[in-house]
Amino acid sequence: MAFVYLTNAIGPACVSQKFLPLDERSVKRTIVNISSTLGSVGARHTEVYSSYSMTKAALNMLVSVRVVHHHRTMSEVGSPLL
Repeated sequence: MAFVYLTNAIGPACVSQKFLPLDERSVKRTIVNISSTLGSVGARHTEVYSSYSMTKAALNMLVSVRVVHHHRTMSEVGSPLL
């Protein structure tokens, strides 16, 4: 399970964190993450996919938190929201 978390949640978190300063200077700010419907907290999945589903839910939460933070940061400095 640890390897799946490293691959699907921790890896994207670390990579995107390193790219954020570059992304903020870009004209077209974009960071792309690949998720899955198996990462939906509301969906019912078999235990076969439990590790994978948990990691994709973690990735979805990471994206959600970063979007909220970005919007708050942009509104505080007076920049237009996305």
